[in-house]
Amino acid sequence: MADDSSLSLNDEFFEGTVNFVHSDSSMLIVDDYSFVLDRVIRFNDASWSREQVIQRIEPGNRVGLELGGVADDRSGARVVRSITVIGQ
Repeated sequence: MADDSSLSLNDEFFEGTVNFVHSDSSMLIVDDYSFVLDRVIRFNDASWSREQVIQRIEPGNRVGLELGGVADDRSGARVVRSITVIGQ
């Protein structure tokens, strides 16, 4: 059976549950996909630095992400431009 939950480079939005927050590299793991936070992010309809956002996101949060391009070719991690916390 085909897995239709895969993430393509054409996807602009992604919704899932935060598995892990890596504060040193500003990286989020959401539903086993890697994402890198942009320097300045829209977070719940306000502009925040990535350092501020990393402190507010917790594993288990349900989030909606607006995505940019690939940040790291080796890992395939996408850049996050905007995050909305949907629930916990």
